Amino acid sequence: MSTPLRILIGPDKFKGSLTAEEVCQALRRGIKKQLPHAEVRSLPLADGGDGTLAILSAHLKLTEVLTKTVDPLGRPIEATYLVDEKRAFIEVASASGMVLLTKEERNPMHTSTYGTGLMVKDAIEK
Repeated sequence: MSTPLRILIGPDKFKGSLTAEEVCQALRRGIKKQLPHAEVRSLPLADGGDGTLAILSAHLKLTEVLTKTVDPLGRPIEATYLVDEKRAFIEVASASGMVLLTKEERNPMHTSTYGTGLMVKDAIEK
């Protein structure tokens, strides 16, 4: 008896089109179509940008915290971060990400990560 082919899928999101979980599902379907006897496992990953909190919340028991902050242009927004008893998990993209800006607004000379700093401050104070 031969050892089954084992495949581990560990992608990040495909920005603007699929979440990391959706990428895993699509890849799994394609692999199983070509290699039906393969053992396929998936582990959606993130690089610290948008989607990171979703990955963490799927694997850890965390509580969501909603806070007021600002976007990269200083406009008021609400963003969330996750906490447990000792730690806070803040996704930079939730207050400072390009996803919050139109293409015309994406200018590093006019944007900042100040909103992420406000989130860090909120987490420390709480």
